[in-house]
Amino acid sequence: MGQTGKTDSNQQIVDVSQTKLRKFPMTNKLEDRPSGQKPKSGQYLVLYVEDNPANLRLMQQIIRLREDLKLIHAASGQMAIDMVEQENPDLILMDINLPDIDGFSALFILKDNESTKDIPVIAVTANAMPDDVQRGKDAGFFDYITKPVELDRLLESVDKGIRSLEQ
Repeated sequence: MGQTGKTDSNQQIVDVSQTKLRKFPMTNKLEDRPSGQKPKSGQYLVLYVEDNPANLRLMQQIIRLREDLKLIHAASGQMAIDMVEQENPDLILMDINLPDIDGFSALFILKDNESTKDIPVIAVTANAMPDDVQRGKDAGFFDYITKPVELDRLLESVDKGIRSLEQ
């Protein structure tokens, strides 16, 4: 229960609450990273803004597969804004439906601040209707990922967000 098990040298199964998700390749660093562009710590700091403990556990398992990523967590929009100022993350994964200010409001606050406006913010949300997705893109989210999370798509979006920092 809640374990990660190897299936072969290139595949990983993420098992949350006895529910096997799907296989995806295990990676340990961002592909195609220009040489000399790693952060000083060797890891990119990713802030996950999520109030649901099960979703947090899943994201922790996913990010743990990547040696070049370190995950920190905020359970509310206001907590995320405070953490961004203290921790200076490289990338933010933001739920939309949060207990205090919603993900859109948090995004607007971050985009309005000179020191945080360039941090890629990826929406990770259950709001999956076409109008929701369009509203997210119009608001300025770097990408919009719907739940249940498609792991390959999430990791691809994270990689694109990190690459955008290196340009």
